[in-house]
Formats: sequence, C-alpha cells, structure tokens
Amino acid sequence: MEKILLPVFLGRSDSERNLIKDRTVEGRILTKKRGVNFGRKRKLTNHQKY
Repeated sequence: MEKILLPVFLGRSDSERNLIKDRTVEGRILTKKRGVNFGRKRKLTNHQKY
C-alpha cells in the first residue's frame, strides 16, 4: 500500500509547489505594476551619499 501512496503524495506536493510559485510570480507582477518597490528602504538620500 505504501508503495502506491508515496508517488501519489510526491506528485501532489509537486503540483502544489508549482501552484504556489505561479501565484507568487503573478502577485509580484501585479504589485510591480502598481509601483510598489521591493527590498529594503534606503538609509541615505541621494544628497547624503555625495
């Protein structure tokens, strides 16, 4: 029985991982279109750098 279930669970987890990745990529694209910046906020302004 366990020989049958292992490939089924592995296939399910693989497809679930792909769904999560697709949703994440789609969300990042929509967020970038709205103009949201990713990453850390800058500590220094351009004036302070030079």
